[in-house]
Amino acid sequence: MNTELRKNPVLVIMRPTESCNLQCRYCYNAVSAPNTRMSTETLHNAIKSVLSHFRKVVFLWHGGECTLMGINFLRQALQIQKRYGTENHEIVNEIQTNGTLLNREWIDFFAGNKFYVGVSIDGPACLNDTARLYEDGRGTYEDIFKNIILLKESGIVLAGICVLAKHNIDHLSEVVDFYREQGIPLNINPFVSSGRGKVFRKELTISPAQYAETMIWLFDQWFADPSVKIYEFWKIVKSMFTGYNNICCYSGECSRDYLSICPTGDVFPCGRWAETQSFCMGNVNIDSMEQITQSRPVTQILKRQELIGQCKNCLWFEICHGGCPHTAYVYDGNINMPDYYCHGRKELFAHIYGVVKEEIDVCSSQNPSAQC
Repeated sequence: MNTELRKNPVLVIMRPTESCNLQCRYCYNAVSAPNTRMSTETLHNAIKSVLSHFRKVVFLWHGGECTLMGINFLRQALQIQKRYGTENHEIVNEIQTNGTLLNREWIDFFAGNKFYVGVSIDGPACLNDTARLYEDGRGTYEDIFKNIILLKESGIVLAGICVLAKHNIDHLSEVVDFYREQGIPLNINPFVSSGRGKVFRKELTISPAQYAETMIWLFDQWFADPSVKIYEFWKIVKSMFTGYNNICCYSGECSRDYLSICPTGDVFPCGRWAETQSFCMGNVNIDSMEQITQSRPVTQILKRQELIGQCKNCLWFEICHGGCPHTAYVYDGNINMPDYYCHGRKELFAHIYGVVKEEIDVCSSQNPSAQC
């Protein structure tokens, strides 16, 4: 094993299956692939390769719906991690799930192995069940919610993801109330018209201006009320005042700090690129991690910051670095363009900076010697 492990942390999105038991209207996967599942050999090679190169690793078990692989698959993954992990490694496991297939065995496994769990739910049933549906058209809320309760009762660190689109943009107060009542942190992902989402583009697409208006309102709720927990705002404020940025779509270096490994062993900068073969970085069954991390897609995305001409003089470039390259590619066919939500994010960043700066100025004027 390489003794010169990279010190910077990496998030490895493990996608052992692209299949899913749901048909969410905004899913960025085009089709499910029920016959494509990660083999034991590929699982072994993926984990061995990652741990040969990186010291600090977050394995995010994703999909499709990862729980379709069965609990023994993840037990095997942990055994492989123990085999190749050393005292120099820092390994964390997280899972992103739709929450419908969980049961007591799964939850005991997560609790016993200190998994962080992300559950996708768009708030109360009236909102969630308009987009997050079973294949037969039934809503998923009831099954997801009962398992959220079990996860909470087991003391598992839990967070939620909500997709922001036309179906819920006028009902964000209900989403916030739901997450506040459950005491769950909220992550907001704006709708991107890729995969199955292309089919429902007209029904779900929001404009950058709508995004800005909604996110500004949401920020004000978060800033005023500590019981509203939204990770993204905390990270944006931190990046504004410290220069440290660990939001994938704002980092400008996502291809260096994130990997996504598909069922076949193909590696992409993130799972959203999996249908774009030109952005394949290599394959863990064939290529070394050194070759993968120095591949053309990696350097192509890293150089993007230098090539986005429209962003050169932007006040907020050091915060967002042009936004998500995949979103730019989806809407413009060119990663060297700004993110679709660019203008909305400018408004959001300006609002956040103004509110926080005003709070700091008030604090400083009232308590000149205080650490505001």
